Amino acid sequence: CEEEKQELIKTSTKDDLIIGEKAQVIDYKGLKVNHRFSTPIEDLELNLDEVGNKVMYSHIKKGKSLNGSNSLNSSLELPNEDIIIEATKEVVDKFPYDYENEPIFERHEIHKLLDTLPVEVQITLLQNEPFISILKQESKDFEIHQEKVKEFQKAQDKRKLDMLHHDFEGLSDEQIANNIEIIDEYYKKNMNY
Repeated sequence: CEEEKQELIKTSTKDDLIIGEKAQVIDYKGLKVNHRFSTPIEDLELNLDEVGNKVMYSHIKKGKSLNGSNSLNSSLELPNEDIIIEATKEVVDKFPYDYENEPIFERHEIHKLLDTLPVEVQITLLQNEPFISILKQESKDFEIHQEKVKEFQKAQDKRKLDMLHHDFEGLSDEQIANNIEIIDEYYKKNMNY
């Protein structure tokens, strides 16, 4: 399995999928796209189903047959989900999806202690000044954390929009919104490949 995962990762990343490199302008369902992925254009016409995925996978594993047809070996098995997930993690940053985890708020250690105590004891402790000041500080820390989350989301949204504008050059934000299903399908097919 590890060898198969590594092969999928190598295949997925062999044409360094960085914005600005080797983009070919193609027409995808009426939208002009700077096609910067290694997915063959004819594979973009395949359906996003098991048969379409098997055809794509057979092109990757064996290449096209000599006559150029999309003959499919019916015994061809797609990699298992774990391998696909691991390979996807390697390339997801090349797509306009959230690929970084949002910052997580770490509660104060005192909460771990409080969670182990009976409710009556918790209430008594929470009325004492040291606990009150810890909770006030935690409240301030939480507000700061919320601001960091907003900044994080704003940066993620900008990155996604920049990528969309690069790939679908010339489309306004409104045109992107109106064509989001086609755009999403385009990225899904490239991700599948």
